[in-house]
Amino acid sequence: MPDKSYEELEPHLLEILSRNGTFWGKFTCANCGSRQTFEEKNKLFTQGVCEECGHTTDLERWGILALFGKGGE
Repeated sequence: MPDKSYEELEPHLLEILSRNGTFWGKFTCANCGSRQTFEEKNKLFTQGVCEECGHTTDLERWGILALFGKGGE
């Protein structure tokens, strides 16, 4: 699944949160292409630091993917 812009994801994430759902942000490093997942749930970050190469990716420009949980957890 490709990364999406904040504008594309926001309505879906607000819907998930309104139902006490859970999501985790995931992104693709703009430098090495490694997929990274944030540990903190229910938060969209503006930058992501790659654990593989150390590069900081601008997620508002590059895009982000959200993984969805179920129910309240």
